Amino acid sequence: VIVIHGPSSSRLVTKNCNMTHADTYFNPNNGNPFVSRKTRGERLNNFPKQRFMVELAYDGTDYFGWQCQRRTNLSTIQGAVEKALKLILKSPVEVMGCSRTDAGVHARGQILCFDTHWPDRENSSADLFTALRSKLPRDIQALSLNPVSFEFHPRKCVAKRYIYYISENPYPWVFNSRYVWTLRNSIIKRKRELNITAMRQAADYLIGFHDFSRFGIIENNINPGRTPFKNMYGISVTRERWTSNGPEGLVNFHQNFIVIKAVCDAFLWRMMRRIVGTLVQVGLGHLRPNATLEILGDSNRSPQGRVIDHPLVHTAPPEGLFLDKIWYNRNLTRAELKKLAH
Repeated sequence: VIVIHGPSSSRLVTKNCNMTHADTYFNPNNGNPFVSRKTRGERLNNFPKQRFMVELAYDGTDYFGWQCQRRTNLSTIQGAVEKALKLILKSPVEVMGCSRTDAGVHARGQILCFDTHWPDRENSSADLFTALRSKLPRDIQALSLNPVSFEFHPRKCVAKRYIYYISENPYPWVFNSRYVWTLRNSIIKRKRELNITAMRQAADYLIGFHDFSRFGIIENNINPGRTPFKNMYGISVTRERWTSNGPEGLVNFHQNFIVIKAVCDAFLWRMMRRIVGTLVQVGLGHLRPNATLEILGDSNRSPQGRVIDHPLVHTAPPEGLFLDKIWYNRNLTRAELKKLAH
């Protein structure tokens, strides 16, 4: 029996329903029956706790990097994902990401995970995936969502691939400005293309197990929990010609791009950007190809243990950089990992 309150009268209505007495209550202010006094978050606590892995793509232009800035109001990718999950789950959720991309850096394959109570039934993951996609901002997109073991952690990966895009066109297409580093002034002054043969020679010196302190940021290297020694499996420098035709031929462009791909077991903060910036200086003729070898071999530190900034190292801007892919298959051989950079 349900009592329906109206503005002028009250009446009894008898109806078969599955609601128990404990789950049903009435709101005399608007007359709407509510299924439960419990919030969605409280009801979800009745389900088993699970860990979910999400593959994420995002345009990082308007964000201050991946990592959430707890004491500021700066917009971050992690903060946007946690906000979306809180809207769905009605309780705070902490997200763990694989790579802490810098401000303005993009991703096509960021991996994250989070723990939450969620129904353990068929298609329940698909429901959560659909809800997450609908709550994320339009410049952040969830590509997949799957339950994983609690032993899984995003940072325990085998290798990562970063890709950097450089435009040699002095008058680039306007829609590339958010995703490509345009060497406008340098190319106009030189009136010739980058020397990618010299850039490849310089890149080859970086392959192998090295101390990449000089290509990392000082504050990151003094963290005792991390090592500056990284295994660079492969790095490639190619020139590609891209063609785009707009609707009915209204927008057409033909441009040359330098594409730099690097596969490494881990990257120091800004390591990829500093590698790219240095390789560009080699391509412009400002540095010799063996400059990268010289940088690797010079690991001088201050008495406090901080890495001294190297005068030959240059930093590329963030807009051309993409976190492209992350691998967790420990059966991959070194030769297979090297091929992933080409």
